Amino acid sequence: MIKTLSIAISAMVFLLISLFSDPEAKVSVVSSVAPKLTAGEDCLVSVTVTKGDASGYARLQQLLPQGLTAIPVETMGGQFEMEDNLVKLVWQNLPSENSFTVSYKIHTDPNETEVKSLPGTFYYAEGNETRKVVLDPLQLDFSASATKSGKEEVERKIVAITPASGEYKVELTIHRKAGEHTARFIDNIPTGYTVTTINSHGGKFLFSNQQVIFQWAQLPAEPVFQVSYNLNASGPQAENPQVTGMLVYGEDGGEQTNVASASATVTPAAGTVSVDKPSEVIAANLVAEETQKSSPPNMMAYVPAPQKGIFFKIQIAATKKSPVRNDQYFQDKYHFGQHVDLTEYDGWRKYMIGNFDSYISAADFNKRTREKIPDAFVVAYRNAERITIREAMAGNAVTN
Repeated sequence: MIKTLSIAISAMVFLLISLFSDPEAKVSVVSSVAPKLTAGEDCLVSVTVTKGDASGYARLQQLLPQGLTAIPVETMGGQFEMEDNLVKLVWQNLPSENSFTVSYKIHTDPNETEVKSLPGTFYYAEGNETRKVVLDPLQLDFSASATKSGKEEVERKIVAITPASGEYKVELTIHRKAGEHTARFIDNIPTGYTVTTINSHGGKFLFSNQQVIFQWAQLPAEPVFQVSYNLNASGPQAENPQVTGMLVYGEDGGEQTNVASASATVTPAAGTVSVDKPSEVIAANLVAEETQKSSPPNMMAYVPAPQKGIFFKIQIAATKKSPVRNDQYFQDKYHFGQHVDLTEYDGWRKYMIGNFDSYISAADFNKRTREKIPDAFVVAYRNAERITIREAMAGNAVTN
């Protein structure tokens, strides 16, 4: 009887222990970020780990939304990595503190206006098994950026390419209205100009009766996107072109947004080029020199032989209308001190520097490049064919 009672008590104790103890409950992980974020500004992500009895190897990872990048702030001895939008902190041995906090900064997209999710997982070793703690997804809330004062629904910029011959580029930045799916944009073009499209961003393009029309049966998914076209004068013009237009939502054209006074028209003085980005300055200078008869000889850029495998480079400029230039040109003009490659695709001449086997090395080099060219970016190739960074990262993972 006593033996039976003892067994029953032991079983009950074991059951209670099973109910109130969970091996994974030994470790807790909580991440945090500011409740409201401003697009284009860095935001700090903090993760607090209460490790309990865990020790040895561990890995924290969080998946960034597409287009965002991160840099470490506090790693608590862990190795920081970022591959294919996956932020990782890896410890061969966890910190000695029972509770510790790590952090990193996210570089945000200045055009972001939505709420993005940031999921994550913490892996740690327990005996011969790997345990995991799934983090509650963080919400990166950029919705306040959509209501910034002064932000126009459509912004227009007219860039003088070669004013003497009447060639201009018109760029339209459209901040689409939430909930709208169909739209068309109409620009009224002065007499004496013809138009060719550059980028319609998935829309149908039409030029008729001195009107430029971009029409979308389904608007692009991005909250902010850009379309562009070239203006070419058929004869001498006394002044820079003045363009007005409107954005019309819906198939019946019920709601209109005029773009005459809502956005500034950039009309630079004759002979100048209006640009904002350093890469555009490089491209514009190349274009301007197209008409100079005294261009230095032997300035052909180096076109590399096809390279096998997956590799990464940094693109610093791209243009459709320019002479080609070599290392000496870029050194004399911009003091790069870097070898410059040229690739040509679909009428574009793309200038790039560096050659890297891994995205991490390329991204690190790009940080230094951006000190001179803030809009330089990493590109990927497989056997001399341009591919996405995601494809390249997946390919490297397979080969490694």
